[in-house]
Amino acid sequence: MTKGFIFLLFCWSSAFAQPTEPDITYLAGRTPVRLSFGILPALSTFAGQSPFFWTRLTGQVTLDQFTFNSQVFLNQSQTFSIKNPPLLINLPAQGTIVNPSSIVNQPNSLEFQFPFIFGVKWTSGDLSLLGSMTVLTKKTILQKPELNSQEENLYTVTWKPDNYSVASGLFSFSGAWTLNWLTVTTGVSGLSIPFSSKPDTVYKMKPVLSPLIGIRFGTNGNQAEVKWTASRLGFSGKTTEKFNFFGGLKPELKLGYETGTGKFSWQRAGFEFALPLNRIITITTSGDWVFGNKHSLSDQNFREFLALQAANPIPILSSSTVSIGFTFHFDASERNIPVRLIDSRFYQSSVYTAKRSFYSYNPVGSVDLYNTGEDPAEFELIIRSKNKLAFYQSGKVTLAPSELRSLPVYLYLPDTSLSGIPVHDQLEVAAVTENLQKRLTTFPLTVYDRNSWDGDTFSLKYFLSTQDPDLLSFSKSAYLFALTEAGKDSTASNPLSLLEKFISLTGSRLQYVPDPTSTFITDRVQYPVETLRRKVGDCEDLVVFTASTLMSVGYNCAVVDIRPNMPENMQAPTAQAGSIGHVFLLVDTGIPVTQTGQTGFGEFQFVTRRNKLGEFTIWIPIETTALSEGFKKAFSEGVRHYYDEVIVNNGVEKGHVQIYDL
Repeated sequence: MTKGFIFLLFCWSSAFAQPTEPDITYLAGRTPVRLSFGILPALSTFAGQSPFFWTRLTGQVTLDQFTFNSQVFLNQSQTFSIKNPPLLINLPAQGTIVNPSSIVNQPNSLEFQFPFIFGVKWTSGDLSLLGSMTVLTKKTILQKPELNSQEENLYTVTWKPDNYSVASGLFSFSGAWTLNWLTVTTGVSGLSIPFSSKPDTVYKMKPVLSPLIGIRFGTNGNQAEVKWTASRLGFSGKTTEKFNFFGGLKPELKLGYETGTGKFSWQRAGFEFALPLNRIITITTSGDWVFGNKHSLSDQNFREFLALQAANPIPILSSSTVSIGFTFHFDASERNIPVRLIDSRFYQSSVYTAKRSFYSYNPVGSVDLYNTGEDPAEFELIIRSKNKLAFYQSGKVTLAPSELRSLPVYLYLPDTSLSGIPVHDQLEVAAVTENLQKRLTTFPLTVYDRNSWDGDTFSLKYFLSTQDPDLLSFSKSAYLFALTEAGKDSTASNPLSLLEKFISLTGSRLQYVPDPTSTFITDRVQYPVETLRRKVGDCEDLVVFTASTLMSVGYNCAVVDIRPNMPENMQAPTAQAGSIGHVFLLVDTGIPVTQTGQTGFGEFQFVTRRNKLGEFTIWIPIETTALSEGFKKAFSEGVRHYYDEVIVNNGVEKGHVQIYDL
């Protein structure tokens, strides 16, 4: 017992501060020392033995990525009385034993225990490595008779006990990898290293090195696990939920079952229930029952039992154990982040990598936070994606005491190249101080790759890349060539001739391929440089490419979106000309509207619009899907679409035609 109190005082002095809330964790590389220790008195009974009390002391220290665990067992031992074979005494001729009735064939005894368990765990992201050592001590008392001569031909028999004490360390090593809700563990157990120089030759307890495989499914709050080694198969589950009859506290319940898989069969069932009374003290109670099918062991059975028991600190012969005690939690950090989530709203359940600049200044949601403390609360709002596909970090936020404030939630998406399949992710919103973070809420998120398009024509502007080096080189070369050719044509209006030849040149090698997507399926859009290399595209691809080349040499563009009126909550993606949705371009010629008579355009062949300077200029429609047939064909088709949908069908006023400046 003295050793236990020394260990307890050592744990108490390792670190002392106030505990954190369950939803508070530590930032990597800035984790302070955290300590928890427990005192759990227990009552055990073994088959054929009197009940006895013992105590389990637990300790855990966390520092950065390392967690150190220890358990000390006081007065927990299993003792066996082993009968000796019949005693045979050889006396000299005519020898006589003084008192034959006093000769009792004394039994041997075996006492073993696991006084100490120590483990180290290292965690980095989804990977963790664990090593543990269990100390096994064994004391054997062998009764040996001695024949002592008293007088001539008279002898007495006495017993001389020989003590054999040995100790060894049992080591196990494992690694665990977590993927979403699934954790896979693999390793080895049963590596035995003797600590004593004396050989363990009588009643050996030497475990067999065996593989360890485990699968755990669930979150931190609710888990189910199965583990297998060469000698046992175990199932366990854990749940942490709030119950009203516990005053809103979150108790933790663990259930377990194991069965022996070797020649010596046994079953074990147990539970552990932990109820936090406050942030420091948790009351813990547990029970453990072992059902073995052998109550008396033969010599061979007994040695098989010892080999299995050496790898199981918990008894595997019939036994019952109940315990109740307390666990104390301390850490060397702040008590709490005094911020409470009152409400949260999220507007975007799906985000598109192409629109990453949009999400950086248009919030995807908001959170209402309340300062529960008596002092100002200073923190940063951080949003992290589980798959590292989205991130956001606000500046310093300060809430006055009792202040309630709504904070916007933005997202930064890296320009990652996903596989094309949407990734179902999860965002965690947290308040972060210098070394602590408090999780506020989580919400699901679907992330689409950089070529996926949400079907909103306004979003096509995010696929434009007027500064791409390859596109700039192509556009400038084509523009210089068109400028030279336009200078040779003295009969045509020079700005129109330049625009005609430039559009003809950039679109002459492009082939239109009908949109492969069907109605209500997320479309994909090529970036201009991709269309330049592939030389094929659907209507959105060709609109984005043509607009990028024109805008890279100074022309203004707008996109015309033609879609029928659809029922509520239904979307119609764009497609080829004449289908349920279509897009084409309006190109600013730069010619002032006062010079309309010099262009030779008919009344319905052009559009008068304001440019970015607020001036009214002449814009012409271009059907990009017809570019391979030349400028005249693309222009005439564009005029026809614009006349039919905007003028005849009054599409802008009716709402099925939208025009967006790029």
